[in-house]
Order: sequence, then structure tokens, then C-alpha cells
Amino acid sequence: MTKFEKMMNEHWQDITYCAVLTERMLINYQLFTEVVGDGDVKVLRNALDLIWACLAEHEQKIDFSKQLDKLEEVTPDLARYDFFGARPAHDACVALAHLLDACALNELISPKDIDAINRSTIDAYLDEIAYDNELDHPLEEDASLFSEDVRQRLLSDGADRKKTVLSLKALSGSLSVSNIGIDNGR
Repeated sequence: MTKFEKMMNEHWQDITYCAVLTERMLINYQLFTEVVGDGDVKVLRNALDLIWACLAEHEQKIDFSKQLDKLEEVTPDLARYDFFGARPAHDACVALAHLLDACALNELISPKDIDAINRSTIDAYLDEIAYDNELDHPLEEDASLFSEDVRQRLLSDGADRKKTVLSLKALSGSLSVSNIGIDNGR
């Protein structure tokens, strides 16, 4: 068993959790690319699909470093854009970069890191709309409930890895609203 396979076997629940949150943030990137005509959502979609395939135990060789390079090319440069939409798109890329980097280096990924990126995006959005009390905003509650639901699914269905991963991938694929309430029109 390779170091990567060992990491996937021992920490698949953490990686799955991070993939689900990243999927939700991907909607923000999708809207950004539609609005500015820059970036390439297919790069992010492909990278996430490769991670899902590894989680579902599909045997394939993946050059995660190459995926990171492709991602870097389509990550929005925040200095180049003067509107808020670039920030959540950038955050989606950062979350995915954390996942790809962990896979490339065969290192553990901390769900807390992806949670922090997710919450930072929400907090930045609430600052942007000048919402006074961030802690009581429905987006904060929704983020907590969504994260808890994913954790519970991982714990309750965790005995059957492939079934759990495919179930959470399906859940992720059915999401129509991002972590900041952006509707992708599904």
C-alpha cells in the first residue's frame, strides 16, 4: 500500500468532509467566471472529481501537483478585481488547493482549515453587506447546520466508505446554493 493509499484509508472521512465544503464554495467560483468571463470552472470541477474518485476507491494515478498548477492558473488575483465576487471565488480555489496539496504531499488535511476558509468567506460577505451581528445571521446558522449534517452522515454511515462517499458526493452535486447564499440556478 502506498503512502497516499494509506492516508486515504485512514483519513477518508476528513478528506470527504473537506471535499463537501469545497463543493459548496465552488458555486461562488462558478458565478465569478460567469460574471467576469475569466477563470475556468472545469479545472476546479475536474480536480474535485479526481479527489472524489480517490475517495470512492477508484484506482487511478493522479498527478496532484499538476492539478495544483492548473488551479493556480485560474485562481482569481484579488488585486486585479475591485468587486467582492472575486473573494469567494478565490476562497474556493484556496480550499481546493489545500485538498490537492494534502493529496500531493500525502499529508493529513485539517477539516478546521477548510472550516476556517468557509467561515472567512461568510464573514467577509456579511462585512460586505454591512450586517452588524454576524453570529445571528442565517448564513452562519446554515453553515453550522450543514457542517453538522455532513459530520453526522460521516459518523452514521462511516462503516461503508464507498457508500458514504458516493452519498455525500451526490449531496454535494445537488447543492444549488453556496455558503454565502449564491444560487447557481439549478
